[in-house]
Amino acid sequence: MINDRIRSARLLRGLSLDELAARLGDISKQGLSKFEKGHAKPNMARLIQLAHVLEVKPEYFFRGEEGAATFTLIGPARWSKPHQAQIVEQLREQLERYNALEQWFAVQDERAAPPPAQSILVSAADEVEQAAATLRDDWRLGSDTIFGLLDLLDLHGIKVALLRAPDSLEGTMASVNDGEQVVLALNAGDSAAALRCFAMREVGRWLLELPTTMSPRQREVAYEQFAQAFLYPKSQVHADFGAQRRSRVHAQELRLAMQRYGLSAAAVVDRLKTLGLLSSAALKYAVTAAQNLDAQALDTRPAERPSRFESLVYRGLAEGLYTASRAAELLQVSLTDLASFSGKVSA
Repeated sequence: MINDRIRSARLLRGLSLDELAARLGDISKQGLSKFEKGHAKPNMARLIQLAHVLEVKPEYFFRGEEGAATFTLIGPARWSKPHQAQIVEQLREQLERYNALEQWFAVQDERAAPPPAQSILVSAADEVEQAAATLRDDWRLGSDTIFGLLDLLDLHGIKVALLRAPDSLEGTMASVNDGEQVVLALNAGDSAAALRCFAMREVGRWLLELPTTMSPRQREVAYEQFAQAFLYPKSQVHADFGAQRRSRVHAQELRLAMQRYGLSAAAVVDRLKTLGLLSSAALKYAVTAAQNLDAQALDTRPAERPSRFESLVYRGLAEGLYTASRAAELLQVSLTDLASFSGKVSA
């Protein structure tokens, strides 16, 4: 329904009715409320105006939607209600485009089902390491560096959405229709190293069943340790730094580890601390060295971004399943940008 789409577009941009009315300039809050409640129907000129102000294409208001889907954000409430609503609507909009695309190719039945919530039992804090190893085994990853983490999650039933979000959003998992689909929301503005750690922390929040006796802070520590252990397995840490407690560590060792595994230097030091590999003096030096390395912005890996959705869009365009305009709408780019991308590929 168009009225639901107007409301979704407004929430997508994080605007109140008053703010949207002020941007439009020629309609009251009450008039907009009538549109959203279905008590009045906007004409085409008004829809074009709304599309411009809300930064969507006019087709958005007529597109089939996931409006009936229920989104539940997993974890502690870390944002205001307007920000939560904005996050949910961004997720809804991205999932809607993704599901529509999969329906074009009839691949939804071929996709892996999302992993069940709390499917890895952790009875004590010292079992978090094994939980990360178990997931690597289940996904047949071995102990090597993981390239394309976000595509890996997609492959295993966890769709990933990079959102234009407030800085306070590090990451959150959303359950759609009680786990029918699972979507991981990440902040598109974060570095590659941050995205990797935040992604696996939220995956841990979804997968791990922790003891009810753990405090909220202990649970957060467990999720962070799970993320670091998954991204930088114990066997590889020992291969890089040795299995014995160190009294000294060189900054270049930290630099190499952070570049090899796509972590911040601080995360590498946290990993060494968790595994008990640093003396108090070595830890003090390593913390200072990590601060200096991270301040130099040595995150040299290319930005993490899921590629499957984009690949399907270009596949459909190449096979003539839809127009360039529809492809641009799916990718949320202009026709000019789409033509530029296509020109670079064909050149």
